[in-house]
Amino acid sequence: MKDKGKNSIGNFRLQIGIILFLSCVIFFYNKILGVVIFVGYSLITILNQRSSKVKKDEWSEIEKFSSKLDIASQNNLVKMPYPLIIASGKGSILWYNQKFHDILKERKILGEDIKNISKEIDILKFLNGTEKITFVPIQEKFYDISANIVAINEESENPDKVVLLYFIDTTEKYELLKDIEENKVSIMLIEVDNLDEVVKTTEEDKRPLLVAEIERSINSYAQNLNAMIEKKSQNKYVLAVEDKYIHMEMDKKFDILDHVRDLDIGNKLSATLSIGVGINGDTPLENHKYAAAAKELALGRGGDQVVVKNRDRLNFYGGKTQEFEKRTKVRARVIAHALVELINESSNIIIMGHVNPDMDVLGAGIGINAACRMLKKKCNIVIDDVNNGIKIIYNRVKELKDYEDTFISSESAKKLIEDNTLLVLVDVHGIDYVQNKDIVNKCKKEL
Repeated sequence: MKDKGKNSIGNFRLQIGIILFLSCVIFFYNKILGVVIFVGYSLITILNQRSSKVKKDEWSEIEKFSSKLDIASQNNLVKMPYPLIIASGKGSILWYNQKFHDILKERKILGEDIKNISKEIDILKFLNGTEKITFVPIQEKFYDISANIVAINEESENPDKVVLLYFIDTTEKYELLKDIEENKVSIMLIEVDNLDEVVKTTEEDKRPLLVAEIERSINSYAQNLNAMIEKKSQNKYVLAVEDKYIHMEMDKKFDILDHVRDLDIGNKLSATLSIGVGINGDTPLENHKYAAAAKELALGRGGDQVVVKNRDRLNFYGGKTQEFEKRTKVRARVIAHALVELINESSNIIIMGHVNPDMDVLGAGIGINAACRMLKKKCNIVIDDVNNGIKIIYNRVKELKDYEDTFISSESAKKLIEDNTLLVLVDVHGIDYVQNKDIVNKCKKEL
């Protein structure tokens, strides 16, 4: 490498000599042109010399690393049957084999940071013990990356470390898993939750047309989702839908709600839908149970909305119209059943009301807490400020044995939140009025 450096310097001097000679000859005939040519060629030569120096330094690092490997190791690395990169402990690419060169085609990466290949490759994770990263996208393919840590200069107190990264093409596996995931069957339950009331407010000769148009809209919706649909009664439908279409509908906010609500065939009331969706269950039967619980919750919340139940997570869509009040025993039973299912599926329950809690918050909180205790679930009520309006009742309740550890502060509540914690909001109609927004944002399940 030193001989190459000396030859490089000699070549550089020879080039300068030739340029100087030619410039003098041209300068004799045309001074300006001679000066321009001399300056131009000098700049080009200097830039080339710097580029050569950079490459020389890079190869110097490679040679320095290669010198620490025995011949057998070098042969094994070169003949490795799958793509391989050797990177420094700081993430700089020291070497890669022909297999990896074929992945990148003509791109040169020697000396670059490993993150330039993919931001998901983190050398620090491997150095800290991570053995494998799965499905890393590179050049429109996916790879599982395994790593080995090799210490060099082992005699020194702080030996240098290099990371050997092995790339296994898992594109087929990724596409297969993606296809399986997208083609899993979700269950959607649709109910026209105010069909009788809508029909009664419509002129008698237009009633059949209205009912037919609502049914046609739902059937057309199912057809667009490539779903199997079955009509269970005059206002209830069951759909079996592939997951990928459910995710598309979630992105579109389930615009079927708006379409049915906007139907106008002489009806004075707008028709609304309550939809429950069960997704990501282990079986279609489990997804049906999720969908049934989600639909009951949608009905209990006033209808005109979609509730998606993804195992322990709930997502809500719609609910744009003013609730059509039906204070009946049936509606109360629907809400109660949905609440019991949510409580049973949760690890613990946190109850919270609005800022400056009043007797409504305290009473509702105590009622929900009693239900949780009957279901043998740990439950706490969040109250930060005990004002004069609730102070007397609050102190009396707190003295009872069943409520000794029930009331907690927001800060204490945050420490109790788990992935499966259920947050129940009482006497609150907007997130801006809750006692603590952080609790709402941190809880994955809320009612």
